[in-house]
Amino acid sequence: MASVNIQAPKLSGYQRAIIEHPARFKIVEACTKSGKTFSQLWDAFRIGHQKGHKQGANVWWVAPTYAQAKIAFGRMQRWIAPYPKAYRVNLSELTITTPLGIIITFKTAEKPDNLYGEDVIAVKFDEFTRARVEAWYALRSTLTATGGGCTFIGNYTGETSWGHRLIEDRKGDPEYAYWKVTADDAVEAGIMKRDEVDQARKDLPHAVFMALYMCEGVHDATMLIEYPAIQSLWDNSDNVPSGDTYITADVARFGSDRTVIGVWHGFRLVHIHVAQHSDTVRTSATIKQYQVNEGASMVNVIVDEDGVGGGVVDQLPGCTGFQGGSKAVYQGQGVNYVNLKSQCYYELARMVNERRVHIEVPDYREEIQSELYQVRIGDPDKEGKLSVLKKKDVKAALGRSPDFADMMMMRMAATHDHSPTFAETMGLRLSGYSDNDMDVTFEERISE
Repeated sequence: MASVNIQAPKLSGYQRAIIEHPARFKIVEACTKSGKTFSQLWDAFRIGHQKGHKQGANVWWVAPTYAQAKIAFGRMQRWIAPYPKAYRVNLSELTITTPLGIIITFKTAEKPDNLYGEDVIAVKFDEFTRARVEAWYALRSTLTATGGGCTFIGNYTGETSWGHRLIEDRKGDPEYAYWKVTADDAVEAGIMKRDEVDQARKDLPHAVFMALYMCEGVHDATMLIEYPAIQSLWDNSDNVPSGDTYITADVARFGSDRTVIGVWHGFRLVHIHVAQHSDTVRTSATIKQYQVNEGASMVNVIVDEDGVGGGVVDQLPGCTGFQGGSKAVYQGQGVNYVNLKSQCYYELARMVNERRVHIEVPDYREEIQSELYQVRIGDPDKEGKLSVLKKKDVKAALGRSPDFADMMMMRMAATHDHSPTFAETMGLRLSGYSDNDMDVTFEERISE
């Protein structure tokens, strides 16, 4: 058997503390360029050379994308390049087999179904805050057979990501340990230069710097709704008058989704009803009861008509069926929307940012906030129309469907205040728009 002398690199105090900590699951939110990848890549290499594991045992390095996994593989491959006889390298499979027969595999989290396996003794989950929660579910299942551990490393991407919620949910659990590594920590450890941090503070917007370097706040400029505006939704009572009663219902399509019904007095959300696994008959009866009790006009009852929601609409004659994929209410000369759902989400963002929406219900606050944080700019289509982040991507970030946000978004379908104002706040300018092939100025539209 080939023999290799391995000299451990010099590690900082926090790098060594993370590696040596006995917790089975270690979660690290760290600033950019803090040495988190290097130290954990070294630890994966070290585990691959530990005696006591049977030949064929696996150490996995998992990254959000194949390209990221390949970069880490390339780094380790360069480490072992001087010892071609001691290691077996498979370029197509991105595996390195150590002299002890332990296989270090570099994998992508893009397809969680490919993360189920056998004999996995350790996992390093790189950039976990940017991967799908389903990847963690698969990895957790895989580690059950061996009792192996997982170290999560990534940047701070906000308190609403599934990765950060995992940290919050596991506080006090002896099997979990958490570290936050800031730029100040990296400077003190000698990994980062103070001048570089100070320059980054000058060069970057404050929110971006705080997220990437200090692990606080959020740096995603695609967010449509501002953090303070979301947090103030429960404090806007004096700003939001009562008005006509509306009922909006996001109807569950799948077993994991929930039916969420909201009762509105103007733009005051006064009641929320949540039902799991509710059939169309029961959902229709619940909505009808609210409609009668609240004295709402049936046309002001807005029900998601996509999927099984169509069955609910059929049982509520006179209600308004909402089809998110349908054409937006108007198509402007300066700004267009991909569909009605996108238009309504942009309108919801404008209303919330202007403190014109109030939630009286204390329940579900954390879930509502988490979902509204994920209301983000989507990729424009080839015609440059405005869109929001696709639902599958929102579900990946949340680990569930945005049922509360969708219920709130549908309230915007009942307002005629689809003005250019919000488009202007996004850096656009609109002097008029086209309606039924007739050019009309904004002032004329308001006077109608």
